[in-house]
Amino acid sequence: MKLCLSLLLFCLASCSTLVTRNTIAACGAPQEMRAHAIGVLDQAVDRANAFLVSEYNLSMPRAHYEMAPDSSLVFVTEEKRWPIRIRKSTSGDLVIWFGFRAQERDDGFVVGSYPPDRFEEIDNSMFRQPDGSWASIDSVASLILHETAHTINGEGTVGYWNTVKYYAEVIFLFRTVNHSDERIPQAVDLEYQLGGLIEGARAGGQKEWEDAYRDGFERHRAQVTKQP
Repeated sequence: MKLCLSLLLFCLASCSTLVTRNTIAACGAPQEMRAHAIGVLDQAVDRANAFLVSEYNLSMPRAHYEMAPDSSLVFVTEEKRWPIRIRKSTSGDLVIWFGFRAQERDDGFVVGSYPPDRFEEIDNSMFRQPDGSWASIDSVASLILHETAHTINGEGTVGYWNTVKYYAEVIFLFRTVNHSDERIPQAVDLEYQLGGLIEGARAGGQKEWEDAYRDGFERHRAQVTKQP
Protein backbone atom coordinates (compact mmCIF):
# COMPACT_ATOMS: atom_id res chain seq x y z
CA MET A 1 0.00 0.00 0.00
CA LYS A 2 2.83 2.42 0.86
CA LEU A 3 4.55 1.77 -2.45
CA CYS A 4 1.32 2.32 -4.37
CA LEU A 5 0.82 5.59 -2.53
CA SER A 6 4.36 6.64 -3.43
CA LEU A 7 3.71 6.07 -7.12
CA LEU A 8 0.44 7.96 -6.86
CA LEU A 9 2.07 10.97 -5.27
CA PHE A 10 4.82 10.87 -7.87
CA CYS A 11 2.21 11.45 -10.56
CA LEU A 12 0.48 14.25 -8.69
CA ALA A 13 1.72 17.79 -8.53
CA SER A 14 3.27 18.33 -5.14
CA CYS A 15 4.02 21.48 -3.21
CA SER A 16 7.71 22.15 -3.47
CA THR A 17 10.33 24.74 -2.62
CA LEU A 18 13.44 25.08 -4.75
CA VAL A 19 16.61 24.99 -2.64
CA THR A 20 19.26 27.24 -4.13
CA ARG A 21 21.86 29.64 -2.84
CA ASN A 22 19.46 32.50 -3.63
CA THR A 23 16.34 30.99 -2.05
CA ILE A 24 18.30 30.21 1.12
CA ALA A 25 19.58 33.78 1.27
CA ALA A 26 16.05 35.17 0.78
CA CYS A 27 14.19 32.92 3.24
CA GLY A 28 12.97 34.06 6.64
CA ALA A 29 15.57 32.22 8.72
CA PRO A 30 17.97 34.13 10.97
CA GLN A 31 21.00 35.49 9.16
CA GLU A 32 23.48 33.20 10.92
CA MET A 33 21.41 30.15 9.96
CA ARG A 34 21.24 31.25 6.34
CA ALA A 35 24.97 31.91 6.29
CA HIS A 36 25.70 28.48 7.74
CA ALA A 37 23.54 26.67 5.17
CA ILE A 38 25.05 28.62 2.27
CA GLY A 39 28.54 27.91 3.61
CA VAL A 40 27.79 24.19 3.86
CA LEU A 41 26.39 24.13 0.31
CA ASP A 42 29.38 26.04 -1.10
CA GLN A 43 31.91 23.79 0.62
CA ALA A 44 30.01 20.62 -0.29
CA VAL A 45 30.05 21.63 -3.96
CA ASP A 46 33.78 22.40 -3.72
CA ARG A 47 34.46 18.95 -2.25
CA ALA A 48 32.25 17.25 -4.83
CA ASN A 49 34.11 19.07 -7.60
CA ALA A 50 37.48 18.04 -6.16
CA PHE A 51 36.30 14.42 -6.07
CA LEU A 52 35.04 14.49 -9.66
CA VAL A 53 38.49 15.31 -11.07
CA SER A 54 40.39 13.07 -8.65
CA GLU A 55 41.78 9.57 -9.09
CA TYR A 56 39.09 8.29 -6.72
CA ASN A 57 36.25 9.00 -9.15
CA LEU A 58 35.84 5.76 -11.07
CA SER A 59 32.08 5.73 -11.65
CA MET A 60 31.13 9.22 -12.82
CA PRO A 61 32.37 11.25 -15.79
CA ARG A 62 34.99 13.95 -15.35
CA ALA A 63 32.83 16.96 -14.65
CA HIS A 64 32.12 19.84 -12.29
CA TYR A 65 29.14 21.53 -10.65
CA GLU A 66 28.17 25.13 -11.21
CA MET A 67 25.75 27.12 -9.07
CA ALA A 68 22.58 28.16 -10.88
CA PRO A 69 19.78 30.36 -9.48
CA ASP A 70 16.98 28.59 -11.38
CA SER A 71 18.16 24.98 -11.01
CA SER A 72 20.19 24.83 -7.76
CA LEU A 73 23.19 23.26 -9.53
CA VAL A 74 24.31 22.31 -13.03
CA PHE A 75 26.41 19.18 -13.61
CA VAL A 76 28.77 20.01 -16.46
CA THR A 77 30.72 17.55 -18.62
CA GLU A 78 32.46 18.15 -21.93
CA GLU A 79 29.36 16.88 -23.75
CA LYS A 80 26.39 18.03 -21.70
CA ARG A 81 24.96 20.22 -18.96
CA TRP A 82 22.46 18.57 -16.58
CA PRO A 83 20.29 20.78 -14.33
CA ILE A 84 20.29 19.40 -10.79
CA ARG A 85 17.28 20.95 -9.09
CA ILE A 86 17.03 20.35 -5.36
CA ARG A 87 13.49 20.61 -4.04
CA LYS A 88 11.99 20.29 -0.60
CA SER A 89 8.61 18.76 -1.45
CA THR A 90 5.69 16.74 -0.17
CA SER A 91 6.98 13.76 -2.14
CA GLY A 92 10.28 14.31 -0.33
CA ASP A 93 8.40 14.08 2.96
CA LEU A 94 7.09 10.70 1.83
CA VAL A 95 10.67 9.61 1.10
CA ILE A 96 11.53 10.52 4.71
CA TRP A 97 8.56 8.46 5.88
CA PHE A 98 10.05 5.44 4.09
CA GLY A 99 13.31 5.98 5.99
CA PHE A 100 15.39 7.52 3.19
CA ARG A 101 17.03 10.92 2.99
CA ALA A 102 16.38 11.97 -0.62
CA GLN A 103 15.12 10.59 -3.91
CA GLU A 104 16.29 11.20 -7.44
CA ARG A 105 14.29 12.81 -10.22
CA ASP A 106 15.06 13.33 -13.90
CA ASP A 107 16.16 16.90 -13.19
CA GLY A 108 17.71 16.55 -9.73
CA PHE A 109 16.29 15.25 -6.45
CA VAL A 110 13.77 15.87 -3.69
CA VAL A 111 14.33 16.10 0.05
CA GLY A 112 11.91 16.17 2.97
CA SER A 113 11.39 18.03 6.23
CA TYR A 114 13.64 17.51 9.24
CA PRO A 115 13.45 19.26 12.61
CA PRO A 116 13.09 22.02 13.56
CA ASP A 117 10.95 22.25 10.38
CA ARG A 118 10.55 26.03 10.30
CA PHE A 119 12.24 27.06 7.04
CA GLU A 120 11.88 24.68 4.10
CA GLU A 121 15.01 25.93 2.35
CA ILE A 122 17.15 24.95 5.36
CA ASP A 123 15.24 22.57 7.65
CA ASN A 124 15.35 19.66 5.24
CA SER A 125 17.11 16.34 4.92
CA MET A 126 19.98 17.74 2.89
CA PHE A 127 21.15 20.19 5.55
CA ARG A 128 19.81 18.54 8.71
CA GLN A 129 20.04 15.22 10.50
CA PRO A 130 16.92 13.49 11.88
CA ASP A 131 17.49 15.06 15.30
CA GLY A 132 17.66 18.56 13.80
CA SER A 133 21.42 18.99 14.09
CA TRP A 134 23.40 20.12 11.07
CA ALA A 135 24.55 17.54 8.52
CA SER A 136 28.28 17.51 7.82
CA ILE A 137 29.78 19.03 4.68
CA ASP A 138 30.90 15.59 3.48
CA SER A 139 27.42 14.21 4.06
CA VAL A 140 25.91 16.92 1.84
CA ALA A 141 28.57 16.45 -0.85
CA SER A 142 28.03 12.69 -0.87
CA LEU A 143 24.25 13.12 -1.13
CA ILE A 144 24.56 15.48 -4.10
CA LEU A 145 26.93 13.09 -5.89
CA HIS A 146 24.74 10.04 -5.16
CA GLU A 147 21.56 11.61 -6.50
CA THR A 148 23.35 13.10 -9.49
CA ALA A 149 24.64 9.62 -10.39
CA HIS A 150 21.01 8.47 -10.57
CA THR A 151 19.95 11.42 -12.72
CA ILE A 152 22.72 11.34 -15.31
CA ASN A 153 22.49 7.55 -15.70
CA GLY A 154 18.69 7.53 -15.93
CA GLU A 155 18.42 4.95 -13.16
CA GLY A 156 16.04 4.93 -10.21
CA THR A 157 12.91 7.05 -9.82
CA VAL A 158 13.81 9.13 -12.89
CA GLY A 159 10.55 9.59 -14.81
CA TYR A 160 7.30 7.68 -14.33
CA TRP A 161 8.13 4.39 -16.08
CA ASN A 162 11.56 4.15 -14.50
CA THR A 163 9.82 4.68 -11.15
CA VAL A 164 7.42 1.81 -11.90
CA LYS A 165 10.40 -0.39 -12.85
CA TYR A 166 12.27 0.65 -9.71
CA TYR A 167 9.42 -0.25 -7.35
CA ALA A 168 8.60 -3.44 -9.26
CA GLU A 169 12.10 -4.65 -8.40
CA VAL A 170 11.55 -3.63 -4.79
CA ILE A 171 8.18 -5.40 -4.56
CA PHE A 172 8.80 -8.57 -6.55
CA LEU A 173 12.52 -9.14 -5.95
CA PHE A 174 12.66 -7.65 -2.44
CA ARG A 175 15.61 -5.44 -3.33
CA THR A 176 16.33 -2.16 -1.61
CA VAL A 177 19.98 -1.66 -0.65
CA ASN A 178 21.02 -4.21 -3.31
CA HIS A 179 18.72 -2.74 -5.97
CA SER A 180 20.22 -2.85 -9.48
CA ASP A 181 19.62 0.90 -9.93
CA GLU A 182 21.72 1.62 -6.82
CA ARG A 183 24.93 -0.01 -8.11
CA ILE A 184 26.52 3.10 -9.61
CA PRO A 185 25.37 5.58 -6.92
CA GLN A 186 26.62 3.25 -4.17
CA ALA A 187 29.95 2.91 -5.97
CA VAL A 188 30.18 6.72 -6.01
CA ASP A 189 29.42 6.77 -2.26
CA LEU A 190 32.26 4.32 -1.58
CA GLU A 191 34.74 6.13 -3.83
CA TYR A 192 34.02 9.47 -2.17
CA GLN A 193 34.33 7.95 1.30
CA LEU A 194 37.55 6.05 0.59
CA GLY A 195 39.11 9.05 -1.11
CA GLY A 196 38.42 11.16 1.95
CA LEU A 197 39.81 8.51 4.29
CA ILE A 198 42.99 8.08 2.23
CA GLU A 199 43.63 11.81 2.02
CA GLY A 200 42.81 12.31 5.70
CA ALA A 201 45.19 9.55 6.77
CA ARG A 202 47.91 10.95 4.51
CA ALA A 203 47.47 14.46 5.90
CA GLY A 204 47.67 13.07 9.43
CA GLY A 205 50.82 11.07 8.74
CA GLN A 206 48.99 7.79 9.45
CA LYS A 207 50.78 5.62 6.91
CA GLU A 208 49.36 2.34 8.17
CA TRP A 209 45.79 3.59 7.86
CA GLU A 210 46.50 5.20 4.51
CA ASP A 211 47.78 1.87 3.17
CA ALA A 212 44.75 0.02 4.55
CA TYR A 213 42.30 2.46 2.95
CA ARG A 214 44.29 2.38 -0.28
CA ASP A 215 44.06 -1.41 -0.33
CA GLY A 216 40.27 -1.15 0.01
CA PHE A 217 40.14 1.36 -2.83
CA GLU A 218 42.27 -0.81 -5.13
CA ARG A 219 40.02 -3.79 -4.45
CA HIS A 220 37.03 -1.63 -5.36
CA ARG A 221 38.84 -0.44 -8.52
CA ALA A 222 39.38 -4.08 -9.55
CA GLN A 223 35.66 -4.80 -9.14
CA VAL A 224 34.65 -1.72 -11.14
CA THR A 225 37.09 -2.67 -13.93
CA LYS A 226 35.55 -6.16 -14.19
CA GLN A 227 32.00 -4.85 -14.52
CA PRO A 228 30.56 -4.44 -18.04
